This record gives sequence, structure tokens and C-alpha cells, in this order.
Amino acid sequence: SEADIGRRLAEKHARIDYDQGRLKLADMLGGEIDLSGLPLDAPLPASLLPEVTRINRRRGRVEIFRRYAEQGLPLRRLIIEAQETGHWSVAGTPEQLADALEERYRAGILDVVTLHGLGNPDQEDLLINGLLPELRRRGLIDTDYLGEDFRSNLELPPLAGADRVSAA
Repeated sequence: SEADIGRRLAEKHARIDYDQGRLKLADMLGGEIDLSGLPLDAPLPASLLPEVTRINRRRGRVEIFRRYAEQGLPLRRLIIEAQETGHWSVAGTPEQLADALEERYRAGILDVVTLHGLGNPDQEDLLINGLLPELRRRGLIDTDYLGEDFRSNLELPPLAGADRVSAA
């Protein structure tokens, strides 16, 4: 449910180490700014934002986070975004996730999806029994796989010695 999604996001955000998050965000902004001591619930002062042309690494990340800061997002939200390194992310029910993925896929702006949450039983259930069947129903992911494992689906030969490992 949406309430459950909200709870999960709040729990995820509560686990963030905001001191470490300041360091990560500073890195996303080029690495030469000090965010310590700034209030979490206020926007970054424009005077701290680096000029993108002066940055010699990861300019794409710097541009993304500079744009977020210029929109007036508070430091806390910028740190949360830095946890995802500025990539598009979405949370919701399986249907909401499928809607967002389908919209971007059909518009031609999405071709790879990274799913987070595997290893967490609640998230695995949401992905395996919710999102994946919905994406299959919409025809957005394949259902006709060639083999019984990932390597054979990629039409790769078995790993040398793989039969010895499985027998052990």
C-alpha cells in the first residue's frame, strides 16, 4: 500500500548517516566544498555551488546536483538524492512502479533498470511477486528464456569446473 511505501522510505531515510551524507554530497558537487555545520532543512547557499566548468571530474554528477540545489532542495533532500548518486529513482506500489517504468520505456528514455532491495524479504516479495509479474503482464520483460540459468540465457558456455562446485 502507499502507506507501507511511505513507511519504508521513512525507515530508509532514518538509517542515513547525514554526516557521511554531507561528504558524499560534497563529492557529488566536485569535492571541494565543506557542508559541515549547515542546517539539514535549509537550501544550500548559492555561494557554495561550484562552477561546473571549473570541475575536472564527474561533471555530469556536478551538473545534476547543482541543478537540484538551484531548485532550492534542502540539504537533507540533497543528501537523500546523493544516496542514489543522482540517478532517477522511484518508489511505490508494484502498479505505480510499473506505470513509471512503462512511461519511460515507451518514451525511449529507459532501457536498463536496477532493482534495489534484493536480500530484504519484504522488498524481494514486492519485486518478485508484485513488480515482475506486472511488468510481464504488460509485455515489458521477456518470459521466454532459453536456458535454466543466467549464463545459458546469455548463450554463454558453462564455467569451467562449475559441475565440481555444484557437486560439493
